[in-house]
Amino acid sequence: MGEYAILNFENDRNKLKIINPKIYFYDKKDKDILRQKEKNVIAWMTSKNAIINVYTKDMHAYNDVVMFSNTQNIKLTTEEVFYDNEKDLFYSHKFVSIVQGDNLTEGIGFDAKSDLSQINIKKDVIIKYLKKDTKIE
Repeated sequence: MGEYAILNFENDRNKLKIINPKIYFYDKKDKDILRQKEKNVIAWMTSKNAIINVYTKDMHAYNDVVMFSNTQNIKLTTEEVFYDNEKDLFYSHKFVSIVQGDNLTEGIGFDAKSDLSQINIKKDVIIKYLKKDTKIE
């Protein structure tokens, strides 16, 4: 994925479509926008496409979604994710893969806080131990 994003409004002028976004999530308790620099990022994500409601800040990201938690050292991959800004919650009904340390957890559907500190996989959960030489990209 390149280091660029393409922005355009959908038919609904409240929704902004972003191609190749890299989206950062900050601690909602930190209201000082000027302090919200990269060191204060709790999580970030990339995907091929995202649609964001410019008023509610709700989001729908899809196609090769990859999420990272700076605070939890987690990498989560899926094909589609929604973000409910009011609840500060990610959720999806698609297959999800989560790598944390030497553990790989997979399943169908999940919900999680924006920093990925609380992840609930809905069904068909499988947990695997990764060998030290296993590379996850």
